[in-house]
Amino acid sequence: MNVPEFSQTAAGAMTMFYRGRRYYQQRVLRNKTTWRCIFVRTCSGTAVSFTNGRARAVNPHSCQAAIQNIEHSLVIIKPESVRLQFSGRIIAAFEAAGLRKVATKMVRATRRQILAHYPRANDQLVRYMVSGPINCVVFRGVDAIRTIRRMLGANLPSPPAGTIRHDYRNEVVIGRRADTVCHASDSQDEAERETSIWFIDEEIVD
Repeated sequence: MNVPEFSQTAAGAMTMFYRGRRYYQQRVLRNKTTWRCIFVRTCSGTAVSFTNGRARAVNPHSCQAAIQNIEHSLVIIKPESVRLQFSGRIIAAFEAAGLRKVATKMVRATRRQILAHYPRANDQLVRYMVSGPINCVVFRGVDAIRTIRRMLGANLPSPPAGTIRHDYRNEVVIGRRADTVCHASDSQDEAERETSIWFIDEEIVD
């Protein structure tokens, strides 16, 4: 098995990546990089652990700590961000953070879909969300929900610099609130509910 090339991060930082059925964990300490890859064969329940390039068999249950943090999250890139052609850069930012895109589609939402997604939406939000195409994307990865919401930044009139809502902000105002650029699931339960509105199971490629 080929060892992936990792770029170094801050000293002491630890990052986990998910690719296919492979879980890679990286640690950088005193400018020295070590890594660990866990490969899970779900069909047979066996697992192999790779540490510094050497393989050894492990109990599949020892992989549970890595597996249990793998989440799905739905991101909706809103009409104005799509119109301004920000979709590609926003998606690339999430992928650069180690998340994997497992489903995507560009759609013109119906009023019924928006009300299913936002049960308490007011007329202004509904009109905005059906005013043009939106880009729906499902991401998968370790702590995907928390990672995406941290990268988006708080839903505030002035989002923190360096967040997606700051860097890709626009002039749209919905009621008295600025457009939030993207929607992102805030829990695993919500991610499952929201994803079912926009995708069927066959469209999600894990």
